This record gives sequence, structure tokens and C-alpha cells, in this order.
Amino acid sequence: MHRETAAQEPPPPQASTSDTLVAVEGEVLDAVSGVPVAAAIVVLVGGPTTFSDEMGYFRFEAVPPGAYSLRVFRVGYETVESQTPVDGQEVLVIRMDPGPIPLEGIEVRVRSREEFEWRASGTPMGVIGPVEMEALSQRYFSMDQLLAGRFMSGARFMPARGLGDRGCLMVSGGRAGIRAGRCVAVVVDGVLLPPSDASWVYELSPSDVFAVRFVRGAEAGVRYGYSGAPGVLVVESRAGRR
Repeated sequence: MHRETAAQEPPPPQASTSDTLVAVEGEVLDAVSGVPVAAAIVVLVGGPTTFSDEMGYFRFEAVPPGAYSLRVFRVGYETVESQTPVDGQEVLVIRMDPGPIPLEGIEVRVRSREEFEWRASGTPMGVIGPVEMEALSQRYFSMDQLLAGRFMSGARFMPARGLGDRGCLMVSGGRAGIRAGRCVAVVVDGVLLPPSDASWVYELSPSDVFAVRFVRGAEAGVRYGYSGAPGVLVVESRAGRR
């Protein structure tokens, strides 16, 4: 004989005082499709807990006969709770109604079209887009501090080595015809600056910078010629966007 459980307020369990132990078995099904529900948590309140298998089947061994509150949980389904007699003579059929999945703690970030444009490239580069730049501006006072703390793919910021030297962004690996450790060129709002004239860029406040990216390889050479061969730090200021 099969018994289908219905969701209702369960009264307190009334376990039998009998020393006879019985097995309890059943299956968990989707109430809409009838498909077995795997990995459902099946609990006899005050007794054992088990899981349904890939065919929706579950089984408890050695349970004292009596009336138990049965609870069944599964992500994506409404919880089933009902009063169930346990006497070892029945196979339980649990039908679960699909339900919403509650999600908590999800952070949604909206990226602007400009953000995606800055990140769209087929060559390796390091990018600090507008959203990230705004966040980093709360932590760093100048671009040299920011670049020293934020790794750019293919380049590293090297601090000052002497009086009057502000340091610069340098290529971090050797390439054919290019000496590693060479300061890269800097482009500010479309203007190409040689390394010797770019020290002031590293003194900028991050709050004055909209976004930056490091371009290297063939793309840098095609865009900026020989001066860009070692790599180019492209800076777009907030003032330049007005």
C-alpha cells in the first residue's frame, strides 16, 4: 500500500514504546513532472536523517514504530512537512512542489559601456577600468602608489632609485629586441609622452584619472610606433573626458 503525504501542520511525534524496529522506505517525486527528485534531505523528526538517491528512493533502517513528523528539503522545491505513521508496512510517496530558490548576498555591479570598451582587446594588457579606478582612488594618494600596489599584466612599477626620480612602469619580461626593465612610454588623453617627460603622470591623484591600461607587443608598436615598442601606459584623465 502506498501513502502520499500532504503538507500540513504536524503534531508532536508519538513514538511507540515497542522494542520492535522497522524499516521505512519511500520515494521523492516532482509534483509537477513526476520525475524522481535526487539528493533530497529526508528527516524523521526525533529520528534519523537520510538522502534520496538518483531514483528518488530513500530508506531508514531500524526505526521504532510510531507517528513521526516527516520533513523533506531540496533546493528548488517547497519544503514538505507532514505527520507520518511508521509501522514498516507502507512505502511513502513524497511529492514536492517546485519553488523559488532564495539567494542572499549577491552583489550586482553595473559596468558602463566605457568600462567594456577599455577591457575589449585581443592582446595581453593590464587594465584598471573606471569602476576599479574609483575604488582604488580611496586607497592610494598618487598613481605611483597605485601602480606599485596593483599589478599590471606585463609590467611592474619600479620605485625611485635616486633623488628626483619618481620611478616608472617597466616591462617585466624580455621580448625580442626589447630590454626588460626599460621604462615604458606614457600616453595621456591621446598625447604620447617619452619616458623622460612622463614623471609628472605618476604624481597624479587617482581621483583625477578615469582609467588606465598597459598596451604592449604588436598593438603598441602599430599604435604608437617605435616609441611604443617597449609598451605604453595609456592614461585617460577625467578632465580629458569633459
